[in-house]
Amino acid sequence: MKVDQIIMDLDGCVYLGDHPINGSPQAIKKLRDKGVKIRFLTNNATKTREDYKNKLSKMGIPVESNDILTSGSATAIYLKKKFGETNIYPIGGKALIEELSREGHKIVEWNKADFVVVCLDFDINYDKLLNATRAVMTGAKLIATNRDPTVPSENGFMPGAGAIVSAIECATGTKAFLVGKPSKVILEIASSYWNFKDNVVMIVGDRLDTDILAGNEMNWITVLVLSGATKIDDLKKENGQKMKPKVIVRDLLDLANRWDEILKNLGE
Repeated sequence: MKVDQIIMDLDGCVYLGDHPINGSPQAIKKLRDKGVKIRFLTNNATKTREDYKNKLSKMGIPVESNDILTSGSATAIYLKKKFGETNIYPIGGKALIEELSREGHKIVEWNKADFVVVCLDFDINYDKLLNATRAVMTGAKLIATNRDPTVPSENGFMPGAGAIVSAIECATGTKAFLVGKPSKVILEIASSYWNFKDNVVMIVGDRLDTDILAGNEMNWITVLVLSGATKIDDLKKENGQKMKPKVIVRDLLDLANRWDEILKNLGE
């Protein structure tokens, strides 16, 4: 079997916080040397594509910004394709605002918003929750860039965007429309953005309920790394086929070192 494309998660897969996971830069180089095109797809919308490019470059992983998609950039693309340029009240930082603005969306106050777009916001406060609630209760549609409950870091897990989304859902009685993984929306955007067509695609990530679930829905080759949110004991608890990875590795270096063996097994 030949794999043409790898879509790779970032947090818990390539790095934890500002520290690359064991040998991940070397692993990515090894995979690229085998002729595999690697793209990065993250639910974390707290940085722009250019921010992630710079972060990866500092870790010794060269990449072009157009080989990166975040749930924030995917949300901006989705809304423009579906509704045109819209008025948005954002819950998120500068990166989310920049990604929305570059697609022509206008950032407005809550009472002028057609959409409330939510991602992880390190400066979340009651006023923001209040404004988002008012906007949704007066007709704005609630959009979640992602629903990740936590984000892995070098200091353990932090609350993720899902915690903020849930607070607004609870207050408004409204279910958010999800763009990020495990929604097929973000993977279909990625497929179009990167023009996959008939390519054999592998998705590599650390979460069963986002990366693996989404990849299986797309009939891609799913690879779980045990370097982030999911540990081996978690696999014993999950019996459903929808979240069953086709391949399990310790980390990216394990994937790169076993690449030929893994492809052979997949082809049998």
